[in-house]
Amino acid sequence: MIRAYGPGKFDKVIDSYVYALSLDGCGEEAGDVQTTNHFCTVHLGREGAKAILDEAAREGDALTPEESRLVRSHFGAIIEENDQGFVTVSYFKTKAALDKKWQTIEVAVSDSEDAS
Repeated sequence: MIRAYGPGKFDKVIDSYVYALSLDGCGEEAGDVQTTNHFCTVHLGREGAKAILDEAAREGDALTPEESRLVRSHFGAIIEENDQGFVTVSYFKTKAALDKKWQTIEVAVSDSEDAS
């Protein structure tokens, strides 16, 4: 079971741990919460899953088998945070899929900044 976070900043509990992982460093970043939303990439896989499991343990939590499988079976994620502090996490199974989405984000952010 993928647990819902409940009312708050995240959609799912696992998203909060992926977000915490991003605080230690993002792969790429674009935009800002004031104008375009802030976007960043994180790599998951074995190392990301270990960091997330460690973070959950520090919080006194344990991932469900489905949550653990989610982070291990995806290459990475894109995190989007808006000006109200809400966070959306999109997961990508492959580097190619993540890179394709990231390119569209970069174009949209650039276009928005150019229009300002």
